[in-house]
Amino acid sequence: MNQAGNQRNPQLFLVIGMVVLIIIITTSLIVGGQVYWWQKNIALQEKKELQRQINTLQNELVFLREDLGMTVLEKTKSQKERNSPNDAIYIDNLSGMERQVITALKNRDLNQLASLVHPEKGVRFSPFSYVNTSSDRVVPQKKIKYLLKDPQKHIWGHNDSDGLTINMSSKEYFDNYVFDSDYANADEVNYNATIGRSLTVSNIFEIYPRSIIVEFGKDHSGPNTRGEDWRSIKLVFEKNGVGKWFLVGIVHDRWTF
Repeated sequence: MNQAGNQRNPQLFLVIGMVVLIIIITTSLIVGGQVYWWQKNIALQEKKELQRQINTLQNELVFLREDLGMTVLEKTKSQKERNSPNDAIYIDNLSGMERQVITALKNRDLNQLASLVHPEKGVRFSPFSYVNTSSDRVVPQKKIKYLLKDPQKHIWGHNDSDGLTINMSSKEYFDNYVFDSDYANADEVNYNATIGRSLTVSNIFEIYPRSIIVEFGKDHSGPNTRGEDWRSIKLVFEKNGVGKWFLVGIVHDRWTF
């Protein structure tokens, strides 16, 4: 009897030890996971702020070289009189054009949109934040007003998750990659400081180095979503030969978590 009990004791200790070990490992994984996501969120916020600063500084250098039609004294005065001096430079130069584009997109007024598109370059539609100059579709200005009446499917680029081509009619693309949210009532409007939330690396400032880029962002996060859902479109404006600003790009972006 004692011998049988002595044989069971080591087995019992072994089982208890394994259970304790499993509890320790499980607890470590849970705590480690929480620490990981906490650190990841902090790193993401820091990345957003650093990217904003980098974008702003890079673009400011370009605009200081080209001088947006303002003298140094005028810029200094503008900075003192406004709460957002960096944005003021861009806002003054666009003179409300960004709002005209957003309103035209919301109302699907493509005649109005066509009048704002660059007459020589047209407008490039990019479905994701990485602008692919070889596959993203460029629509000439003269064809913009007929865009939604075209039933033919076109290749607009490639999906950033699986690399498959985006083959859609203009209306389908418009609904999914242009005005997929009410950007006329954006939660954020950023001037030349687009915030990279998605995992897709953005090269927008490389493709459009001497431009004004206005990002209209909408937060779709809520109790009925699994996590965060951020969407935006970025309107890209460039000057023509006589110094007038026109729309040359519409870049869609989306970040979900």
